This record gives sequence, C-alpha cells and structure tokens, in this order.
Amino acid sequence: MIKNLSRLLLPLVVMPVMAIAAETFQEGKDYIVLSQPVKTADANKVNVTEVFSYSCPHCYNLESYINKWSETLPEDVKFEKIPAVTKGLWGEHARLFFTVNALKLDKKVHSDIFNAFHKEHNKLAAPEAMAKFLAKYDVKKESFEQTFNSFGVSSQMNLAAAKFRGYRLTGVPAVIVNGKYRVNAPKDKVTAVADFLIEKERALLKEKAAPTTTAKVETKKEDDNNEANVKSSAAKED
Repeated sequence: MIKNLSRLLLPLVVMPVMAIAAETFQEGKDYIVLSQPVKTADANKVNVTEVFSYSCPHCYNLESYINKWSETLPEDVKFEKIPAVTKGLWGEHARLFFTVNALKLDKKVHSDIFNAFHKEHNKLAAPEAMAKFLAKYDVKKESFEQTFNSFGVSSQMNLAAAKFRGYRLTGVPAVIVNGKYRVNAPKDKVTAVADFLIEKERALLKEKAAPTTTAKVETKKEDDNNEANVKSSAAKED
C-alpha cells in the first residue's frame, strides 16, 4: 500500500522540478533582441557583458547577485564588466574602473568603491578624491595620476563607449548576452534569463561547429577510398 502510494506521489514531486528546468522566457518581455548585433571578444565562446556605473543604485543592488553567478559560469562562457562611458560622473567613474584594473588591484576594490559611494556617501567625483581613496591600497598618487591619464586607460574608455553605443542603452544596469540580447528582467530573474540565453547561444555555436566536423569525416572517407583504389590498382598490375 505504502509502495503504491509513493509511486503515485513521485510524479507530483518530479513535475515541478522539471517545469522549473524547462522554464522558457519570451522575446520582447524577458529579453530584447538588439537590432544590430555587436561584435564579441571571443567568437568561440558565449560572451556575457554587464554594463554598470558605480553611482547607479540598481547596479549596486545587482552587484552581489551578478558576482556570485559569474563565478559559477562554465569555461565556454566569457563574462566581463564594463562601465557606462558617458559625460559627467559616469564617465569619471568609468575611467576609475579601468584605472583600478590597469593597476591590477584586487577585484574587491570595485565592491569597496560601490560601498564608498552608496554607504559612505563618498562620491569620488574628482581624481583627487579617487587618489586619496586608493591610497589605502598602497597606490601612490603619482602612480594613480599616471595610470588615470594613460593612453591604455583612454583606449579602454573608447572601446567601452563604442560598445555602449552599439548596445543602444539608455540606462544601466544592463546584461548583454553574446552581443545579441539585452536581458529585460527584474533583479531576481536576471541570471535565470541570462542562463536561458546562454544555452540558446551555446546551441548555435554547436550547430556552427557541426558542419566542420562532418566535412572532416567526409574528407577522411574520401582519402580512405582513394587509398583503397590505389592499392586495388596496384594489385591488378601485379
């Protein structure tokens, strides 16, 4: 009796799990297809880009979710953060972001900058304030100024600005998947929609790789056939 009851209950337990696993999202509602795809950094991987600004409260609220999620991504997914490059404070903070990276400081510094702005009310609006803030990470003022105004940082700014325009963004945070899709979901669903789109793009990458594999197999068959014909001809001559 108990065994029979457990058999009846099992489908009821499994079905919700399967429903969650098979969850799909709708174009135009949960994500937006970009009118013009933007070239990605690695064509052999699924690229995910988060566009943000330190001063954006929504970016600050999303930060912990995105960081934890990004650490779980497989090797075939390339994740990167880029700041929104515009005029004013967003632009100054974008330069700060690339300066921190160029100085090869710990990733935790980015979280500290978020906290400084939103919890400590330190706007970090001027290079002087930024230099003072980074001094506690053993960054000398001269080193900061040199890096902040360097050609390398300026080049990164230009690349980020081009991507920002290409994504046609009007605000942040924004999560872009493979230069094709912009996630359009609340904070608690952002990573789920991103996962859905990553799987969608992964399937396309596998499809693109398949013809190459087939071609190699067919070429090998032709080579084997040619080799067999040569051996057969040689045998007849003997």
